[in-house]
Amino acid sequence: MKEIKNTDYFKANYDSDKKLMEFVWSAQVSELENEQFDQVLLQAHNLLFDYPTELLLQNSANAIFPFTDEVQEWIEEHITKAILTKAGVKRVAFVFPKDYLSRLGLELVVEKLRLSTPSVIRLFFDNREQALNWLLGDQN
Repeated sequence: MKEIKNTDYFKANYDSDKKLMEFVWSAQVSELENEQFDQVLLQAHNLLFDYPTELLLQNSANAIFPFTDEVQEWIEEHITKAILTKAGVKRVAFVFPKDYLSRLGLELVVEKLRLSTPSVIRLFFDNREQALNWLLGDQN
């Protein structure tokens, strides 16, 4: 995988042969206010339009997310409906955050995403290796 972007809040890696994008979220996202967090999410996910992506790995192992109700609604509207479906993402693997509250928040967000975009398959994993094995394994 080739690193295509590196900020204080996330790193994006891409494999063009596999059409695989990985976002590695840092613990520093917890320092962001809601609007700043929204902008960082947009900055990351807009990369899906520049790099053809069918497989997405959201590596949140070290992240502590500010998943307020407003942020959850914003993600559903602006990331899931507006970007993931239009960018052609077919499968998303989430590596759970170690932080318990962030983990619960991520589960709620993903459940809403599942309901609004049933064509995108999503699963949770405890580590990156499990997530990659699922993404790159037999898709039948």
